[in-house]
Amino acid sequence: MSYAPPTVASNRADGSTRTWRRRLRWFGAEFLVVASGVLVAIALNAWYQGRRDAATEATYLALLSRDIEHTMADLREAAAYERSQELNGLTAYRAFSSSRAGPEPDSVRVALTELLVRRTATLSKATYEDLLSTGNLSLIGNRALRDRIVRFYDASTTLTDILNRNNAAFVDGLYNRTLVASGLILPMVLPNPLGGRGLSLADSLLLAGLRGGYDDEPDPLWSLPREDPAWARARSVLLTRTTTASVSRQADESMLGEARALKRALDAERRRLGALAPDSTTPTPDDPHEGTGR
Repeated sequence: MSYAPPTVASNRADGSTRTWRRRLRWFGAEFLVVASGVLVAIALNAWYQGRRDAATEATYLALLSRDIEHTMADLREAAAYERSQELNGLTAYRAFSSSRAGPEPDSVRVALTELLVRRTATLSKATYEDLLSTGNLSLIGNRALRDRIVRFYDASTTLTDILNRNNAAFVDGLYNRTLVASGLILPMVLPNPLGGRGLSLADSLLLAGLRGGYDDEPDPLWSLPREDPAWARARSVLLTRTTTASVSRQADESMLGEARALKRALDAERRRLGALAPDSTTPTPDDPHEGTGR
């Protein structure tokens, strides 16, 4: 059996194969390095985005807690105000229902004047509206808490709208039109009315010019005999006004209870995330939108 030495063509083929395999190994190694780098970059980006989302979530929770704190303060003040209006209504109604003749008590004049004033119900919801407009509501990872936030603001917004419509209809419309516009009572200028600082300032500016004027005149209603139909109309309207104050107070107290519960849930979630000290419940966050025009 004879042996044939390798030809030049065979040697060239073997060399080409070895070169191709060597290049393929280098290509595989380079591809592995590139792929690993891409995967590492993706992982780092995901980690960074997760950290960033967690920080944004913590900030939003703090801002929501702050808004709820402001809402609670407003609701406490509103409930106290409506309670004072309830008492004003009861004071005036007892006087209207009395069969005893006599001059109008000063306390009744004050009560009737203060009942002319109403509050506009509002909510502190800048953070919630920002969450909705930016789509960042999904950053709140606790789904139960997220749903609770939505329910609170939806229900509270609806309720405050109803209260404001009631006030417009029964205070601005019915009470003021029936008793004041008809001339049955003459509003007093009070040095410290329930209407707040702005009304107090306005009245203080008027007091000097009105001393000895209509402020000292008795309400025309009291010059009418008790059997006059105007008294029955006045009692009916006064009862409606008092009921409006009572309904508003109960609504304010109900919203206050819901706000307290939501505040506790927000602070509990912040503590769970490590964004609030275990013994702390009062947030002092910086608004991330301050100075950005948002």
